[in-house]
Amino acid sequence: MKKCILFLLIVVLLLTTGSLMVYADDEVIDFTNVTEYENEGSEEDLIPLSEVEVVELTYDPWFVKLAGYRSNEILAYVYCFPDVFTIEQNLELLELHFEEYTKEEILKVLKELLAYDEANADEILDFINRHLGLFYTDEEIRQTTLVVQAENGGANSDTIWSAHVWVVLNRVGTKGFAQNDSIIGILSAKRQFYTYKKSNLEKAVDPRVEKIVRDVFSRKILEDIGGTPKQVGRTVPSNCYFFKASGGKYNAFYLKCWANRVNPFDSAYNPYNN
Repeated sequence: MKKCILFLLIVVLLLTTGSLMVYADDEVIDFTNVTEYENEGSEEDLIPLSEVEVVELTYDPWFVKLAGYRSNEILAYVYCFPDVFTIEQNLELLELHFEEYTKEEILKVLKELLAYDEANADEILDFINRHLGLFYTDEEIRQTTLVVQAENGGANSDTIWSAHVWVVLNRVGTKGFAQNDSIIGILSAKRQFYTYKKSNLEKAVDPRVEKIVRDVFSRKILEDIGGTPKQVGRTVPSNCYFFKASGGKYNAFYLKCWANRVNPFDSAYNPYNN
């Protein structure tokens, strides 16, 4: 609420005076034309507005960038106002200025919008999917697609495809798996995915499978910024690391140490229809 009041007051000031005058140490300083910042302080540098000697507010229709000046050090703040503007407006502005923000800044804004209202999850998921290149490389998407589409002899099921992708992502960063520092590392490690071979990697990408890979990759980002199980829509849990031929139509999926078989079709929040 305080941020909103500050925003509205300074907007009125800008409209009525055409410039931004701020009192600091009994001296009137005009920072209206300040457009470049020498450095942007780390998150640890953020301080309460009450402690900032001079502030400047520049704004687009929906976003506010607030820079605080203290001891000749410039501290930059990026705020969004989910309680004033719609999720569509916030994401539209983020889209317009996408190149100006780091991945960490974008994730911070998305996390705040998600935490404010769970109803924002679908729009945020769509935003992540459109900008998936910020979080994953084209080669990670391509190789994961080719490995998954070769499983089960090309099983035609969004649910099963997604379960394979989740297994790949579950292994990344998990102790006990070789080359677990990246997706490509997990895929290419010896004795992990038998479908990771030249004959499969030279095939054409099936757009249906790629769509599911992109969707699951996006849902993993949503999970990382605080998405609930219902919002994320996992088809296998985070400790599902294994699958093998079951003798049936689809592979069988198992939790760690091959204990407890799980059925992706039984997932309470399966977002797919088949």
